[in-house]
Amino acid sequence: MKRWIIGQVIIIIMVALIGQICRFNFSNCGIAGLKTVEDTLLLDCGVTYIFENGMYKNMKMYEDDYVNDMDQASIIVIGEPTGEIIQDGERFGQEIIVKQILNDSGISEKDRFYVYNVDGFEMIDGKAMYYGGRSLMSKDSLYLIFLDTIPYDSVLPKKGYDLSGGFFSYLRLSNSISEPILGQSGQINYNDIYQYEYFAESQKILDQIYEIKNRIIDRFRP
Repeated sequence: MKRWIIGQVIIIIMVALIGQICRFNFSNCGIAGLKTVEDTLLLDCGVTYIFENGMYKNMKMYEDDYVNDMDQASIIVIGEPTGEIIQDGERFGQEIIVKQILNDSGISEKDRFYVYNVDGFEMIDGKAMYYGGRSLMSKDSLYLIFLDTIPYDSVLPKKGYDLSGGFFSYLRLSNSISEPILGQSGQINYNDIYQYEYFAESQKILDQIYEIKNRIIDRFRP
């Protein structure tokens, strides 16, 4: 029995030490201190995901499914990002203010909360990297946003809801800019492309992304 107790104590100590090391590394590359969208531009950050030409056939074939899947969202709003962000482990959140409610969801205009997904910043081999295939929402711009109703108050430090709809869970409604990106994922600097709405390697795949985006907007925006 004593050996079992000692073994459990050793395991607990090892887990705690590993957690502290991971926390130090996470903080050391600047991710832990992110508070605003502007803070992300201070990172020496790469990009780990862009839309590649090989995805075109799939996106074209299942275009209707991408659009129809947005019906599954429990909350649909037009929201304005505040510029405040939070990176909590593997989950990344951006704060929004609700400007218009597009379905019967139980929330109110002017509500303020975070929207979360698994995109965001991570550390790979000691370097900060951004994963997402699209830019963060820009402060003072309007977005069509799709959400699930399950609140994350119990597991995350800020009130919020989960984004619904994958790469199309938030859609910029004006001043959208995207251009083909030269280079391979992992070798692209985030600061060079952060202003683009979507990160893609060719105009062909961008045109397909925007075809889906515009169909969703036409369908759900009043």
